[in-house]
Amino acid sequence: FPVTIKKHPNYKSLVALIDKKKTEASKLLLSLDNEGAEYSADSIQKKLKRNQTNLSLFSYFKEVIEELEKKGKIGYANVFTSTKNSFKTFLKGRDINFNELNLSLLLKYEEFLNEKGNSLNTQFVFLRTLKTLVNYAVKEELAGADFNPFKDFSFKKFRNIKTEKRALTKEQILKIKNLDIPEDSKLS
Repeated sequence: FPVTIKKHPNYKSLVALIDKKKTEASKLLLSLDNEGAEYSADSIQKKLKRNQTNLSLFSYFKEVIEELEKKGKIGYANVFTSTKNSFKTFLKGRDINFNELNLSLLLKYEEFLNEKGNSLNTQFVFLRTLKTLVNYAVKEELAGADFNPFKDFSFKKFRNIKTEKRALTKEQILKIKNLDIPEDSKLS
């Protein structure tokens, strides 16, 4: 480095950062070579940027929701939106990075849902959707392939849930059909 650069107040920190980035790039190249994968300068640059990104949980939720809406999967997008809102309430509005998502946090979230009076079905949907979000991030290489906060989380308690029947009986429908409503009533 020229003498003027060495006088920079952060010279040593900058050199260390550059060395760290070179090491990351070398590791990535070695990994791709070992896998026999094809790569270009652009693909390496993208992979390095993704590895450096601190992926925000709620910003990724937003990306997935927008993508689902573009594909016309409005109902599924609504499930993700409800899950995001529930998790945001749990975290009291504080956003977190994906790497902060761990088993302990998931168990606290499950306890939160239970204390709020959510049914087991609702708890299952929220937790399953959160797991799906993590799987999407891994598939897009936004999180490491070994990242799985659900690894030791058990969904066993949700397997045999009997949903309470909410439909009207045939007798109730017939009573409504045969109901005698005066013509001057607001119900007619």
